[in-house]
Amino acid sequence: MKPYNGFSPQQRARTCPWLRREYESGRRARPTVCEACGQTEGAIEAHAEDYSEPFGDHICEFSLCYRCHMILHCRFGCPDAFHHYVQTLASGRRFVAMPGRSWPTFAREHLQGRTAPTEPADAPPRGFDHILQRGREVLARRQAESPCAASSEPDDRVPEGYLF
Repeated sequence: MKPYNGFSPQQRARTCPWLRREYESGRRARPTVCEACGQTEGAIEAHAEDYSEPFGDHICEFSLCYRCHMILHCRFGCPDAFHHYVQTLASGRRFVAMPGRSWPTFAREHLQGRTAPTEPADAPPRGFDHILQRGREVLARRQAESPCAASSEPDDRVPEGYLF
């Protein structure tokens, strides 16, 4: 895990057991629909732009399928791939669900120039604008609270070997 929106990997990692306990206790329902593309099959995950404590609704603020989640985190390291993905959603198509979470498959299909299979979306996909706006708000707040705590540099990068 890497820094994101000025939150350290350690802070981000602390949310995982908390969210798992929330799901197991029944206090929160696992996400079932991707907010970006409308996908209901495959892995649907919670995504946060804000990892501040105390943990609460902001930790599972967005629901994303695995593909949308990974491309969102790759937007700085692979902006062309992110743009292509967004354009595909804007055209009324979405990518076929991945049955599980496979970084090598995702990277091969989205970051290495190969094309992932698409299908018509059931409804016009919402895209990422609302998530990106929330991220800008969180980063601005973090920078105002402590300019040293929140870097304006992009933090999520693609591992070496997965670029074009």
